Amino acid sequence: MHTADRKPVKNFFPRFGKGPFDFQVDRARRLRYKGPAMETSFRTRLLEASADPCDERLALLSEALPHVVTKDPAGLSWIAEFSSLEKDRRRVWASIGLRLWDMGKLKWRPPAPARSATSSKKAATTPVTDWRDLWSAPVSDLKGCGPATTAALSEAGIVSCADLLFSLPRGYLDFRTVVPAGTCEEKKPQLFFMTVDKVQRIGRKCFAQAHDDSGVMQLMWFQFVPGLAQLLRTGAELYFIGEPHFHNERRQLVHPRVLAERPLGVGVIYPTSTGLGSGQFARLIASALTRIPDARTLPAEVEARQELWPLREALACIHRPDETLTTDDLRRLQEGIHPAQRRLLFEEVFGLQCAIGLRCGLAARFEACRVDADRTPEFAAVFGFDLTGAQRRAITDVLGDLATGHPMRRLLQGDVGSGKTAVAFVCAAHVVSTGRQVAVMTPTTLLAEQQFRSFSAWCRHFGWQAALLTSDTPAAVRESTLALLEAGKIQMLVGTHSLIADRIQFADLGMVVVDEQHRFGVDQRARLVNKGGAGLQPHLLVMTATPIPRSLALTVYGDLESSRIDELPPGRPRVATSAHTTKTQKKQALMRFARAVSGSEKGFVIVPLIDAVEDPERASIDVAVDYISRQFPELPVGVMHGRMSLREREPVLRDFEEGRLRVLVATTVVEVGMDIPDANYMIILEADRFGLAQLHQLRGRIGRRSAPEAECMLFGSAKPTDEGRQRLDWMVRSSSGFELAEADLDMRGPGDVLGGKRQAGLFKPAWIRNIELLQIARAEARELLVRDPDLSGHPDLAFVVRTRFGEDLFDESGG
Repeated sequence: MHTADRKPVKNFFPRFGKGPFDFQVDRARRLRYKGPAMETSFRTRLLEASADPCDERLALLSEALPHVVTKDPAGLSWIAEFSSLEKDRRRVWASIGLRLWDMGKLKWRPPAPARSATSSKKAATTPVTDWRDLWSAPVSDLKGCGPATTAALSEAGIVSCADLLFSLPRGYLDFRTVVPAGTCEEKKPQLFFMTVDKVQRIGRKCFAQAHDDSGVMQLMWFQFVPGLAQLLRTGAELYFIGEPHFHNERRQLVHPRVLAERPLGVGVIYPTSTGLGSGQFARLIASALTRIPDARTLPAEVEARQELWPLREALACIHRPDETLTTDDLRRLQEGIHPAQRRLLFEEVFGLQCAIGLRCGLAARFEACRVDADRTPEFAAVFGFDLTGAQRRAITDVLGDLATGHPMRRLLQGDVGSGKTAVAFVCAAHVVSTGRQVAVMTPTTLLAEQQFRSFSAWCRHFGWQAALLTSDTPAAVRESTLALLEAGKIQMLVGTHSLIADRIQFADLGMVVVDEQHRFGVDQRARLVNKGGAGLQPHLLVMTATPIPRSLALTVYGDLESSRIDELPPGRPRVATSAHTTKTQKKQALMRFARAVSGSEKGFVIVPLIDAVEDPERASIDVAVDYISRQFPELPVGVMHGRMSLREREPVLRDFEEGRLRVLVATTVVEVGMDIPDANYMIILEADRFGLAQLHQLRGRIGRRSAPEAECMLFGSAKPTDEGRQRLDWMVRSSSGFELAEADLDMRGPGDVLGGKRQAGLFKPAWIRNIELLQIARAEARELLVRDPDLSGHPDLAFVVRTRFGEDLFDESGG
């Protein structure tokens, strides 16, 4: 084509600044570096050379040959022959190469694309020289952490390098030991070496069977990885890594890793919540470990006295165990008792104790209303019954705090029905008698209504006014209540979370009582405490019918003094508890329940759901009411659940209290605040799905007066879990809330006991069981705070305490 012919066409490509022929050359050059295109080109060159092995075509093959890879001996020999290739053998050599290519024994490895100066290469990151900077260094700075990986980590709450380093392994696997299939342990990661017997593919699923000298293992992949087809062949001897599951006599591995070569050293297993594989996660951890600066997160004298590892060495050992690790040390890592883990465990508990100590120190700087006179007999006379010895001891503890003139922070523990409300009223009455107000906050409207009925009746004896404030309170009543409260005309205000609203202002708040305190977070308690007036901080009394295990009392409730009401009022019947899992057992129990409530007794039927729409397969109010009405039409049945308003609940409660209703079918809304003295029978459907603390609270709704007997019948679900069966066994075995609290802690862990996401710890399941370490860390923290009350001399420790356990532990109120 002539130049004159090209000029007009060139105008159609202004974006490229080149003619169409230049563009075609650019396109060919780009295709040259694309894998599939170059593979086709290489085969074509082999084909052309086998037809005409001229020098030009051999030169093109020579240029491409460095990018051809093979592990096959014939392929390696073919590549090696090229350097000494005779001219008369060129055609045969090219033909052999073409056959090897078509047999898949030669593979193309495309060259790495050249990076331009403006490529997406990561910029060099600034080295971390200060421990505190590690908490702000983003994970995206790490090698191999691109945008997709960064997003996946962020979704799991891992944003900084420090977040990553404190995302600890969930287990370890000793690759130095091959476990026989016939003697493996269930649900524990292990390494196996087995021969594949058979393989069956069904769509994207794959089922296989493998064996060793000790037994047979079933293998399953529900999302088969295509690359496994190269390895998973009948007769192949392979290594498998996975957690066996036992089904009768069969042993199964679901989605095991498959390796042709034996792995070395010790494998680290990370949680899968990030969506990343353990290998990728471990590579990011290895990169983060190189960035750890020197830090003094524990005082040097504490490290020396407790013989603790340095932090950097501890993290390195936990994340990257050395291949020379002894079997005993590996066992310690797997059990969570290795010295490296003890270092991190101690630091967590020590930091928490420092945070608690700082809060206690802040509270001690404030003043509160002082109560000097003990008027307990006068205030307790309104009850119509004598206080127990445990109730009197608890009141004495509180009055001792009120006499100091500093804000009281006390936890009152008492089993269900032990009389905590009476103790709270006597203590509140002492504060009201000084001219100040009291707020009582409860987690549910039903409990608020129950407490209001009790408190208002008792207040009338002394000419005090009590008020109720919940989400059901009409607008006009709410406005008048707020006005009277601010004017100081209301002495006791009972309510739910509504009490922490900004609009609610007290004239002079002297005391806050929080009932069922485990339902509230630190922030919610602090917001109510901050409503104190006249320059004084209110006292705080938090109550729970869910006993606090000793380990938690030493830690997360360590800023609260503790009192226990460990005896019940006389005459209370012991509630017999029975578990029923078969249809026959449930039918017999239901008949016994119906006979009891047909006479003079009343009973509850507790269901997990309000209506069947939520889950047609589970028990609901609709299903329970329909069944009872058909089987026992003579029984009057009422219904109560959380969606009912106060106006709807009141007539139901009144009819149940006065005996017009014999059975109340309800959800767990009756767990707290339901006081029906003559209700002595209860059925809990799907009881194995509830927690122990909740079951104990529900059981506490019955047997609240003298009676010949009271019974709680626990109906199991269709397919209870092993843990569900354990809960039923514990409920049948024990009636002590303190025993059940310890058992519940062992089974479910402490949960978010600090009441805030930022406060979640690293080692809760470990430290809650290590009383000795808790006591040592508490003593060390208290000794340090005596010498350095605000941790100003330990900046790294102060930073960790604030970052790890939340700024709300340092709030100005001390609440």
